[in-house]
Amino acid sequence: WMAWNACAHQPGLSYLSLQAGPGGIQGRLDVSLRDVEYAVGLDVDNNGSVTYEELLGRQPAIGDYVLKNLALQAGDTALPITIGEHKVASDQDGIYAVVEFSVNWESTPRM
Repeated sequence: WMAWNACAHQPGLSYLSLQAGPGGIQGRLDVSLRDVEYAVGLDVDNNGSVTYEELLGRQPAIGDYVLKNLALQAGDTALPITIGEHKVASDQDGIYAVVEFSVNWESTPRM
């Protein structure tokens, strides 16, 4: 039996998806570009628009931002998150920086 508790906010709209399986957790965090721009700065040339190249160049900073602001726990045990692929997604709400991540059960202390 495992209880899940997920908390998020909605300034620009972000989406968190988690899928637990036998090997661990696969996750995806979609954060609005507006929020990412505010958090880590994407518009490197300060021309008022963010290019795909600027977004790619800031992937390490985006990954660090996710690691500092996303926490997963099993009981009182923090689960170590490993950043995976970075992508871009868009829907009717806007454009999102997508960060995929995982938690490996083998690297997690047993409760």
